[in-house]
Amino acid sequence: MNVRSLILVFIIAGSLGVACKKDTDTTSPSITITAPATSSSFNVFDTITVAAIVKDDEQLESISIRLLDQDQVPVLPTISVSASSNSVSFSKLLPISNIHLSTGTYYVNVFASDGKNDANSFVQITVIEAPLEVERYIVVSRPGSGLVRLDTIDDQFSIGLQSQWNGDHSTTAVNSYHQQIVVGGGDVSAALSLDGEYASVVWSAANLNISSLPYFKDVHFSEDHLITYMTNEDHQIRGYNENGSVVFSAMSSSIYRPKKVIGHGSLVIVELESIVPPLNRLGSYWRSSGVLWQDHPLSMDVVYMNPRNSDRLIMFGNENGQAVVEERDLDNGSFWTLTSLPSGTLNDATAINATSYLLAHENGLYRYDYSTNADVLLVGGINALKVSYDKVNAMAIVAVNSEIRYYDAATGTFLTSVSLMDDAEAIGVLYNK
Repeated sequence: MNVRSLILVFIIAGSLGVACKKDTDTTSPSITITAPATSSSFNVFDTITVAAIVKDDEQLESISIRLLDQDQVPVLPTISVSASSNSVSFSKLLPISNIHLSTGTYYVNVFASDGKNDANSFVQITVIEAPLEVERYIVVSRPGSGLVRLDTIDDQFSIGLQSQWNGDHSTTAVNSYHQQIVVGGGDVSAALSLDGEYASVVWSAANLNISSLPYFKDVHFSEDHLITYMTNEDHQIRGYNENGSVVFSAMSSSIYRPKKVIGHGSLVIVELESIVPPLNRLGSYWRSSGVLWQDHPLSMDVVYMNPRNSDRLIMFGNENGQAVVEERDLDNGSFWTLTSLPSGTLNDATAINATSYLLAHENGLYRYDYSTNADVLLVGGINALKVSYDKVNAMAIVAVNSEIRYYDAATGTFLTSVSLMDDAEAIGVLYNK
């Protein structure tokens, strides 16, 4: 063998040796987190200083910082750290910017990789949730022909014009989670999702009406699904995310008109009004597919419905002009009247908690308690048109013609009132989260 051949053999052998060494690298990076200290506590909107030393016998390729919940799901954007050598020492700021975090145990996670081996290190901390606060009260009215007006009322009960536009109005929902106010038009106007602070349009849904009836029947923000559901005159039932993308779609039979809607667990529950009365139904659609699971006879015109547990609803409405309340089993469609509500028409209702409700009745403001199956008159002698509940200050907010009145929700004691230019068609509370 000549000299040139020997050199070639040694080069090949050396290359194979290096390759084998690389391919057999099984050593993961080592991570030492020096801050924060284990069991530290932080409030939402605090900033965590994350410091660590990361080493490896090879060149480090990536390092990142995450905050994980108890299910190891990231709850903040990932922060990347420059990995320029085989030993990196860093200190980074991790702002707790997610206002929706609840009080509990979380984990600061530092991840490192050399391209072949990964490593994770964790420090357990406690995050304390941001307190629920009222941002403003929302009022929608129509002060003149062809106008829709959005007013806000602050914590000093001062009212101010937020926005006004040409059009009509049918239904409104407040989405505190995404800080949006969704206003559905009548037989002309589109549905507009407005920014909760500036009232600028975030997204919209077209009004495709071909009849003289309001196109948007109901708008409901599901806190369970974090989706805004809408029912339409053309039999469509749609769910929109915070960007206005359709994430749920279903259609009722042509002989039914979808009206009241809520999201509940794996289902979307819809009141189906018969175009030829009186054959109304309550339909349950699968959230995942939009396919109708089942429907059952419904005798009331629904005003408000709310889950009692995973398979039952509490429903308020009117039957032949008389207010009624019933409990309904979603599995088999059975239902039973809970109690006889006061004589007259129910205009609106809302939940105080899982067992107590405020009822806006043509003869006054009532509270219904499921635990005692009884209603109590809080305020008599008023035609309460709309009602909302302020769960921070335990206040009932009631629309009485062109006046918004605030009452103590437990006693009915009058607190204050705000005058409008015209009758309120929708009221609500925008919270900070």
